[in-house]
Amino acid sequence: MKYEQTYNENIISGNTWDGYDFSIAKPGRNYTGASIKAQVREKPNGPVLLTKTITPDVAINELIEFTFGLTATETAQLQSNCEADIQITAGSDVRTPILFKFTVTKPITQ
Repeated sequence: MKYEQTYNENIISGNTWDGYDFSIAKPGRNYTGASIKAQVREKPNGPVLLTKTITPDVAINELIEFTFGLTATETAQLQSNCEADIQITAGSDVRTPILFKFTVTKPITQ
């Protein structure tokens, strides 16, 4: 599988990570009613550390817009090296266009 976008991110455990706003337009696709899911794992096929359901801001015709970020509670669950990908499902069409590689560090200030 080849991802369309890959992001390498350093985040601090227990801190909010604002993430990214995405706008994907693909001619010929219909995102109406699409759902979005992300799973964070230490490695592909490893145990799931976190599952996040993302509600699209816009999902019509050939356009889908959404935000992917993590709350402080969510980042506190992550290990030092982990990955997440964004899976978009629209009807029977399933796409996984975005990969995140996270390096998680513990905060110095408590």
